[in-house]
Amino acid sequence: MQMNSKPITDYKLLSKEDIHKVLAKYKGDNHKPVSDYIDNISQKIMAHGNKRLIIDCFCGVGESTYKLSEKYPDFLIIGFDKSLKRLQRQNSFKKQNPKNLLLFQADIFDFYLMLSDLVKDYDFKIEKQYILYPNPWPKKKNAKKRVYLNNVIPYLFALKSTIEVRSNWGRFLIEFSYSAEYFKYNHEFYQLRPKIPMTPFEKKYFLSGQSLNKLLLKPLKL
Repeated sequence: MQMNSKPITDYKLLSKEDIHKVLAKYKGDNHKPVSDYIDNISQKIMAHGNKRLIIDCFCGVGESTYKLSEKYPDFLIIGFDKSLKRLQRQNSFKKQNPKNLLLFQADIFDFYLMLSDLVKDYDFKIEKQYILYPNPWPKKKNAKKRVYLNNVIPYLFALKSTIEVRSNWGRFLIEFSYSAEYFKYNHEFYQLRPKIPMTPFEKKYFLSGQSLNKLLLKPLKL
């Protein structure tokens, strides 16, 4: 079976210096008040009782979140996405409701401010973060929408967890590694040939014959 998904070709790689200049402007000290909806999410996470978390960012329909809940039964797996329509889609894998899984609609900035508070004030531990096939925003004018150039990125790295990023666009991962270096993380690249795709995008890109790659980031021990 083949699927027709065209690779991204029209793009010039940003330099490490350019990326670090953008990141230097972010302070990571936002004092935005917590909104009611994010406070409700926080209460649900605390009520679960498991303080060992794995985060599935931009989880879409939640397929990867369900698979992670099977892989890591001793952790609370939390998936979030901005699209309620995607989260509510009635996929076949949602017939069962794993006890260690929570799905939320949330803005990424609100969500990471909440996670920071859970870690700082309530002793939660973020074991790992997954960022699987995010929108790469390939046009230069949209560069700051890429997660590694967005103003949320200091909060993401401040959690000091392992981060796994997957993409069909190698340059996205290279630039992400530049951002990780700025925040004192090391990085390793791997090529993927998934027997069981984690997400619908991973399946589509794989069946289209595109190169799939993984970037694994870990905080340096200083």
